[in-house]
Amino acid sequence: MRKLLFAISLLSLCNLFVSADAAIRSSRKVEAPVVVQISDETVVRVLDQNQLAQWNQAQSDLKKAENNMRSAKWLLDRQPGTGSMAIDVSGAHEAGKKQMAEAQSMQAKAKKTLEDLRLGAQKRADYLALVGPEYEYEKSSLGALGLSDFCDVEIPAFIEGLHARNYYVLYFAETLRWDADAYVPAASSLNDRLLSAMITADGKNYSLIVPKGFALQQTTKGVRLKPQGFDAPTDNRKAAVIVAELFERPGADPLLSLRAVDLDTWKILDSRTYQLSGERGASDTPIDLVFADKSKFLDSLTAQPQAFLFQLDFKDAKQRVSRECSLLFKAAAAQIPGVNLSDGDFFALAYPPAANTAVAKAPLSVNALWRMNPAKPAPVLEQPKEEVKPPESKRGSNKQVAQETPPPPKKESEIKGDVLLLTPLMAFNPTINSEIDVGEFAVCVDEKPAAAASQETTE
Repeated sequence: MRKLLFAISLLSLCNLFVSADAAIRSSRKVEAPVVVQISDETVVRVLDQNQLAQWNQAQSDLKKAENNMRSAKWLLDRQPGTGSMAIDVSGAHEAGKKQMAEAQSMQAKAKKTLEDLRLGAQKRADYLALVGPEYEYEKSSLGALGLSDFCDVEIPAFIEGLHARNYYVLYFAETLRWDADAYVPAASSLNDRLLSAMITADGKNYSLIVPKGFALQQTTKGVRLKPQGFDAPTDNRKAAVIVAELFERPGADPLLSLRAVDLDTWKILDSRTYQLSGERGASDTPIDLVFADKSKFLDSLTAQPQAFLFQLDFKDAKQRVSRECSLLFKAAAAQIPGVNLSDGDFFALAYPPAANTAVAKAPLSVNALWRMNPAKPAPVLEQPKEEVKPPESKRGSNKQVAQETPPPPKKESEIKGDVLLLTPLMAFNPTINSEIDVGEFAVCVDEKPAAAASQETTE
């Protein structure tokens, strides 16, 4: 009887394992669709600028597809009629079928884009909730872009945006790159491509002026940037300086930043920064620029009745990491509404004044500063967990056991992924008239390249 019961129990246990295994395999074959519970308002809030443009385009395409499907249905529903009212509707039906197929394809593509962006926004929103309410994060992402696309797409939009803001005096001297301890001219081939694209985009406006360079001069209004060989406008016309900055990175694609800066105030009007693909291989891993504002300083800043202009201030401005941080921070700050950032730290190094001159000794012409001391942190190594043996006797103290257990590794930052650059942020707070600890600015990449991540999701 015992053997029979044991056999039955063993058989039941085997059936249980087989059923469980079948259920697992079945669940792998038919996966439930991912239900994303996130509002459109939250999606728009957490997406970066490029993603937001994709979101708006997909929404527009979805509405267009729905309208086209209604028109196609009307063509397909046409009847041939009878008797004297008989008409040939075969042409209308064929046109309706073609229009319906195109509309359905557009609809499917738009829905897929919206679902992908919504899923990414959900992950981002979950991450914000995980980090905690004491931090408010602003994030933007730098993707890879070929030089042709940069010249054919970004530069025309860049020039058109300046014209839309009534900037019809645009100075562009040359493309500069950081080399050891100074800015030097970049390759003439790159500069010629950018200049040619600007001239084409400017068209018959003739607003583009190419000076020999720039010089810092002391004026009654403070330190100003003077185009060499040209006089700045004396009337009310708005003038801007176009900055093209190339930053080369060992073993990675270089960064190319195109910025428009007001000639009078040095305020950055527009900033477009990408990983320039086509040199040393294209990168498929976006760089995430994450700004942690633990003191909610941005709320205080944007609530001011007057606009404050901020300039970057580094402990050592000529360090390579400081120049990289400056370029990337400007790319991130360009996505934050209400933050007015000066490009003065770039001008001071790109067009340095002679030593012991009035310009060199002149105070900064801004009324607030971001202060930072960037560093590239060492990777955080997870320490192996050692098994804690129980004490031999009950008299063994718990303190002794705790001392033998290695402490958990400290986190360099609450920002996830591989941290490439990390800097604490201090800022002058106009409200309380003192310097405060704002938070941190980090540059990181996802743990997996974008292509691998998308492939994993499709599988």
